[in-house]
Amino acid sequence: RRSGAVAAPDTSFVTGPNQLWDWDITYLRTPVPYVFLYLYALLDHFSRKVIAWLISRWPRSEEVQRLWDQGLIEAGLLDLPVEQWPQSLSDRGAQMRSLSTGQYFKKLGIKRLFARPRTPNDNAETESLFAIVKTHPVYPEYFLDEAETVRYFSEFFPWYNNVHPHTRLGMLTPEQVHSGQGASILARRA
Repeated sequence: RRSGAVAAPDTSFVTGPNQLWDWDITYLRTPVPYVFLYLYALLDHFSRKVIAWLISRWPRSEEVQRLWDQGLIEAGLLDLPVEQWPQSLSDRGAQMRSLSTGQYFKKLGIKRLFARPRTPNDNAETESLFAIVKTHPVYPEYFLDEAETVRYFSEFFPWYNNVHPHTRLGMLTPEQVHSGQGASILARRA
């Protein structure tokens, strides 16, 4: 490794769900040029299940905290010791590195991993999710407003988690892998 070079994040510890959550933000077009909505997505690294998502008008640290709060609540992890909470993997965007985001994760005791600069392969699961989102056959050219966007993704993410099989998951859905059904389904197929 070159002196001063940043190492790839070590994700080799991941052997099951809720050990590492990947997250990112992507732009969503509106009919107004240079005005966007933002999709925040929190994805389980092991199962590829979308744990939480939200739509916002702003790319801000406060929204990242809201996303993680929603994820921890929806995954039912608040009653577990902090040591059993997932670590965080993100790229190095402004919202990911902001002081308030750092303080939020430190306060919760969640370890953060960062992708190397300009290396989308370090957060490939989230990049893949956004590619599926934006190439889906019914993905609209643009979104009119937040309400329409929330309606669209309220249908999209249940399909993604419960219906859409992934080649990287042996043609299982993220929910099948996340819930521990994967091995028995693959055994029945064999």
